[in-house]
Amino acid sequence: MPSPATGASRRSRRRSDTSNWCASATPGCPVPTPDPVRPAARLAPGRGPAIIRALRGAGMLFDISELAPTGRHLDVTVEVPDFEWGDAQVVACGAAHLVVDLRRTRRGIECTGRFETRVELSCSRCLARLAYPVAGAVRLFILPGGALGEQFEAMEEDDPDAVDLYPIPGSEIDLGELVREQVDLALPYRVVCADVGGECSREALEALAGDAEEAEEARLERWAELRRFRNRLGRGGGKRGSD
Repeated sequence: MPSPATGASRRSRRRSDTSNWCASATPGCPVPTPDPVRPAARLAPGRGPAIIRALRGAGMLFDISELAPTGRHLDVTVEVPDFEWGDAQVVACGAAHLVVDLRRTRRGIECTGRFETRVELSCSRCLARLAYPVAGAVRLFILPGGALGEQFEAMEEDDPDAVDLYPIPGSEIDLGELVREQVDLALPYRVVCADVGGECSREALEALAGDAEEAEEARLERWAELRRFRNRLGRGGGKRGSD
C-alpha cells in the first residue's frame, strides 16, 4: 500500500487555478487586502448534524466510520496548520473554505470537491512576505486503518488512482491536515510580488545583491587564505627534505 508520501508525486500534475480570484494589491504594496474569513467549523444549513468535532487548536476531525450509505456533503471552514516549504521557509496558513462530497466506493472513501484559502509566504526575489490566494480541486481515496480498511480493495502501484490514495491510521480525518497537503501540492515553485499585483522593492533587491556580493567575496578570501596556508606548508616541507 502506498504511504501518504506518495501524494508528493502529484505536485507536477496539479497546479492551483487561482487566476480567476486573485485579489488585487494596493498600489505600491505587494500584499493584497485579505478577504474576511468565514467562522470556523461552519456547516452548510440543512445538512443535519455533522460527524465532526473540533480539535484542540487548529483543525477539525471527521469520523468516516459513521459515514451514511448515501455519503456526506461537507461545507466547512477549517484552520490549516503552518508548514515548511521550499528553502525551509514557513508558509503561514489560516482559515480555508472546504466543500467536498464523501461517498463509499470499493476502493475507499472517495472525497471530491474544492478548497480555497490564502497563505502568507516570502517572495522568491525580494523576500517580502506576500498574501497569496490558493484554490484547487480535491480528489482523494481515503483509506482508513484497522478493520475498517479491510473492506476496501487494494490498489496496485501502477493504478492511475494510486496517486490519490490518502491512508489514515484510524477512522478520523484531520480536515486541516488534509487541506494543508492540498495547499502544499497546489503552490507554484516560485511566488513573486508580481503574482499578486505588486512590485519587488528596489531597496530590498539591492540589499540582497549586496549581501550576495559580500558573501562571495568572503568565500573567495577563505579559499585564498587556504591556498596561502598550503603554500607555506609546501615550502616548509621542501626545506626539511633538503636537510
